[in-house]
Amino acid sequence: MDWADDVRVLSVVKYTYCMTTNEPPVVFTLQQVAEILQLSYDLVRDKVYAGAWPHVKFSERNRRMTQEQIERLIETVTHEPTDSALTSRSAAHQRTKSVQAMLRAIS
Repeated sequence: MDWADDVRVLSVVKYTYCMTTNEPPVVFTLQQVAEILQLSYDLVRDKVYAGAWPHVKFSERNRRMTQEQIERLIETVTHEPTDSALTSRSAAHQRTKSVQAMLRAIS
């Protein structure tokens, strides 16, 4: 199960909404989004008001996020480790060992 599935399950359980109905999209307050994502309210608010995260703007002070926007946000920030990250760390470790060996040789 990925993050998008977790959010879907949480929203169905916590806010009794089924994704398969033909109802209009449910909107979540920024406080509810913070609870769903387990982030601080301040972080969510700052990202939304800065325009960094998708949202629905009802007025200058009323912003909401739909289920779809939350899922899209999670998909865009999901990070999967790559082989190159492991390789570069290993290469950096080897360079550190080599520098340490050279320093030992000249001291």
